[in-house]
This record gives sequence, structure tokens and C-alpha cells, in this order.
Amino acid sequence: MQIYADFLAALEGTLQTTDPAYNHFKLYDFDADFLPELVVKTGTSEEDAVYSVYTIKSDIVVKIGEIPAKNG
Repeated sequence: MQIYADFLAALEGTLQTTDPAYNHFKLYDFDADFLPELVVKTGTSEEDAVYSVYTIKSDIVVKIGEIPAKNG
């Protein structure tokens, strides 16, 4: 989806590191509406990494939630 590709390109310019261990994404259709949500993991280590979930509303990417990536 081009709108997510553009969003990720802009986001990449704001990251402190581009290490794929801490910064990567996946598309997943959580609500089964045929419009996948974008899940992005960002951070510089496992200690500060977070998962952010985005969706598209009115042709704009909007954040709908965020959780720490650290287990425990």
C-alpha cells in the first residue's frame, strides 16, 4: 500500500538507528475489514523498543496504539 510505504519512508528519517533488530514493520488485518493495520517496531535496544499500530482514516495514517516491545 503506497500510503504506508510513504509513511515508512518519512518515519525512517526520524529513527536514531535503522538496525532491523529494533526497527521493522508488518502488515496485519486485526479487525478483518480488508484494510491491514501497520505494526512498526522502533527503538535503539530491547529496553526502549515499542510496537506502534497504525491504520488509515480518511487517507491519513493515524496511530491507534502503542505497547512496549520488552518482555517481562
